[in-house]
Amino acid sequence: MNSGQNPIPCSPTLPIDDALGVKHYYFALLPYPDQPGLSLNKSVSLKKMRTVVASSPAVLRYREQYLQRLAHHDRGYMKSVPSTQVNTWVWRENDVNVRHQPTLRKMLANLNSQSRFSISVPCEHGHVAFLKLFLDIPETDLKTELSSRSDYWCDQLIPVMHDLTVKHIEQINPLANFNVLSPTCIKILQMVADGDSSQEISQKLHLTERGINYHLDRARVVVGAKNRIHLISLAHRLGVLANRQWDGPNGESSIAQQVR
Repeated sequence: MNSGQNPIPCSPTLPIDDALGVKHYYFALLPYPDQPGLSLNKSVSLKKMRTVVASSPAVLRYREQYLQRLAHHDRGYMKSVPSTQVNTWVWRENDVNVRHQPTLRKMLANLNSQSRFSISVPCEHGHVAFLKLFLDIPETDLKTELSSRSDYWCDQLIPVMHDLTVKHIEQINPLANFNVLSPTCIKILQMVADGDSSQEISQKLHLTERGINYHLDRARVVVGAKNRIHLISLAHRLGVLANRQWDGPNGESSIAQQVR
């Protein structure tokens, strides 16, 4: 984890029923499996994720250690892919190789947690919202609770995920967060959106016009835009550019922090 990034100051808790005993969480936007320009290759690509929304630095340390040490020993992780439908699942300890289960239990204990639960929800314009919860209830009790009240928990969590998306779309949209579009490319897109020509951008960024147009052409291919106007429209819609307009309430409880 890169501690140089300042967290957004807000509450680490989620505004939901406390029956699950949520201790920590993290949230991200992932690409659809067939989204142009993005192919999620499990932990290799997940490690490229620069920013994640999380309840604490401790859960980011867990995430980093899990991807480095346990992910490839977890059958549940290896089988999981972003879904275009609402999907919920319990991360089972037994899916982790027996030799590595004590390590998992120790990592969860550091979070004062006993079990893990995830929900993924398809969003408009090619994103999948992913929320992982760390809970202070046994895995068996979690399974019982979800089997009897799955719809209730979806109704609780989906609005929270919407709020987190609204609040942090510019930081966690996959095109920027997975470095599909470089910071330079995004800067150029913002300047085009502000009305600058390629020549003006070239002068301000000390790049050649050919270089400016290369970035714009590549971005157009990645997002499937027909022309420059369409490109800027899609960049706003996908949350790549600033001043993204959304309908819905503001998110209230999270920390956006840099990850390795």
